[in-house]
Amino acid sequence: MSDRLRAELERVVESGFAVPTGRSASAVALETLGVLDSPDPVLRDELGYRVLAEWITDSDGPLAAGEVRELLRRAEGDAMLLHGLGELGTDSVFGRAFALLVIAAALHRDGLEPFLTEEEWRRTLERVHFYCAGEHDLRAHVPEKGWAHAVAHVADVVEELVRGHHARRGDSERLLECLSLLLARSTEAFQGKEDERLSIALATMVASGHLTVATLGAWFAEPSSETMRVNLKLTARSLYFRLRSSAVADAEALVPIQAALTRF
Repeated sequence: MSDRLRAELERVVESGFAVPTGRSASAVALETLGVLDSPDPVLRDELGYRVLAEWITDSDGPLAAGEVRELLRRAEGDAMLLHGLGELGTDSVFGRAFALLVIAAALHRDGLEPFLTEEEWRRTLERVHFYCAGEHDLRAHVPEKGWAHAVAHVADVVEELVRGHHARRGDSERLLECLSLLLARSTEAFQGKEDERLSIALATMVASGHLTVATLGAWFAEPSSETMRVNLKLTARSLYFRLRSSAVADAEALVPIQAALTRF
């Protein structure tokens, strides 16, 4: 199956993401979900995810809102987002990590063309929180197999959840918990620009009015390990420059926060 699907996905990309003749976009998309757990980075990332992201996020594209809802339901299900949860160093991480990207793409589409009920939106939030509580494989780039990048992908989902029309002020605290659960489990300093992806999510919280930088101060002040301290420091610095470039007045409040995280 993968050889046939790979050739089909290659043609889709080469054609500018046109739906294959004689096939429905929904059928191709559902089948493509099955390659997101592949250790082959070209099939998984450059073909499978690339096609899904293009079709899902385009409100004028080939997938109707109901079809995107079905892709979201499958991505956040036990067979994708939770498959192999708790494993460390196995290839199952790719399926979970790329399920997160499908979730982020579907949430982005919901922001352009609202179709999720509040109950559905909150179910997604809680599924992601459950995932974060159980994910142990936080590798960024895996030699010969490409990006896993769970922390960065969770940050992408958090950003889209914050932007959601169902998001409320208290939800940002729940989403900060998602990030804390992963950061507390990190065993090495960020190697794949995770701090930049996290800073986008945090800046979105500030821009939404759901959190202030002063409120974030308590979140930054609770590293449970040396690795977490380093990663929080990197994130605080990235957030500072992101907010400063957007002329956010609260940006200067990050100066003492990152100073407290700096040892030298």
